[in-house]
Amino acid sequence: MFETVRRFIRDDRGASAVDYAVVMAVFAMAVLATMNVVGSEAAHQLSSTQSQLTNSASLVGPGSGSGSGTGARVGAGG
Repeated sequence: MFETVRRFIRDDRGASAVDYAVVMAVFAMAVLATMNVVGSEAAHQLSSTQSQLTNSASLVGPGSGSGSGTGARVGAGG
């Protein structure tokens, strides 16, 4: 029984596969952490932009133009 355990401990044939698995796990964790940070920053930037646009629109108001609102350009040849 003990001889089998000793042989198992000394056997290093699968060591490279284990090493690759550990490296891949660390790499995956780094990628996920980076995505989390980048995602949070992007959400913050989008929220800030939305607030600025909302504030700008409230300063302008609903408008008081006399246009028809059809989107037709004045002087557009046709």
